Amino acid sequence: MNIKLLDKRLLLLGCISTWGFIFFSVVPYAIAGKHISTGLMLAVLLALLLRKQVQKVPLSWLTVSGISVIGVALLSAISSPYAADSLNQFRKDALPFLLGFLLLNSALVSDRKRIILYSMLSLMFGYAVKEILAIWAGSVNGFRFSIYEEMDTPFPKYLEFFSSDTPYYLPFLLGPLCFWQMRNWQRFILFLVVILAVLVVVFSGVRTAFIFVMASVLSVFLYRFRNNKKTLFSVLALFVICGYLLKDRVTNPSIARYTTITSTQTYQFGKDGSVSERYAIIKGVWEVSKDRLLLGYGPGWKKLPTVAKANGHMERWRQSDQPIDKVTLNYFSYGEGRVNPHNLYMELLFENGLLGLFAYISFMLATAVGVLKMFFRDLEPLQKGAAVASTLYLMVYFGNSIASGVWLPVTMLLPVVLVMSYQGKLQNSRPTPSVSQRNA
Repeated sequence: MNIKLLDKRLLLLGCISTWGFIFFSVVPYAIAGKHISTGLMLAVLLALLLRKQVQKVPLSWLTVSGISVIGVALLSAISSPYAADSLNQFRKDALPFLLGFLLLNSALVSDRKRIILYSMLSLMFGYAVKEILAIWAGSVNGFRFSIYEEMDTPFPKYLEFFSSDTPYYLPFLLGPLCFWQMRNWQRFILFLVVILAVLVVVFSGVRTAFIFVMASVLSVFLYRFRNNKKTLFSVLALFVICGYLLKDRVTNPSIARYTTITSTQTYQFGKDGSVSERYAIIKGVWEVSKDRLLLGYGPGWKKLPTVAKANGHMERWRQSDQPIDKVTLNYFSYGEGRVNPHNLYMELLFENGLLGLFAYISFMLATAVGVLKMFFRDLEPLQKGAAVASTLYLMVYFGNSIASGVWLPVTMLLPVVLVMSYQGKLQNSRPTPSVSQRNA
């Protein structure tokens, strides 16, 4: 076989395995698919390394901060008192992200458009499957969003996490829907997927999901029709009027919860059960994290109650007479695997310490700046849709991370690869200096 052809096929296999990992990461309970894809990614990358076909990663704010994130997390895992658990979690989270980045970055040299297209399509198809499973599960259980009340239900909870996950995936549907070139039937199907997703979120009663889904839809609408002032004003006025007329006539308890978003009492401790619990959780995570503030306890938040108990925090909260400590104790008593920080920034502080937190914020900012720079140049429909999707996603990721969030999620891989693609295109478009210029 021709050597160049073999290298191309290896690189193609690396891309397909990465797209498979993206797809299976979105589909619920597809753990086997994720493991198989990760194994293929690792095998292909090693083969490409032996054949010296892995492209060198150019140094930039994005890549340096990304390397810092991986490096600090690895150092935190190795130095943690819970090293075995932390290294295993590092393998699950950081390794696939790093493999996917290196493989897609190597493939960008030959075909940028196809890499961006299929990377986004893999996520979009994965989300479509996730939505079908959620609606099917909802039709069976009467669309009862009751994960915390029915923890032991054997039926797969396809519906429960759908609403909280949707804000992170919806931007990657809205960008293509509004800016990609496609056939009418394709746009109709994509529109239908978006509408169904929004409806499920609305009836779920998940307030943070509702806020960021509505913000994403409104933002893409404003940007898409920014030059059509009459349409923009008419639709916005219609939404405001309908919302005002219906707000006192809503009988659905899930939808009625959204009226509490603008109430100041919602954010006072003891007034709203969910918000009060979040305050107590953040306080508890901070107190546990202070014991290892610089590097944290290593990747993996599930060990949080174990650390709290080992360090004496559980007993201290038990002895306290403060109401917030009682709430904290009650939540941390759920045990390992069920105690979630419910705040990405606090999770980063617990897992990777201040060094990891600052490195990750730098990484997110570098990605955001790289994406925003794209809007100052002429973009093709594919690039524009991807840039809008990435911008919306980063807006959601920054904001919603106050209430939840995942470290190095697969969704973050798409804007990172988009930025790398754009930076590579700029470098290739720069004119090569002449001999006289180089010798000057």
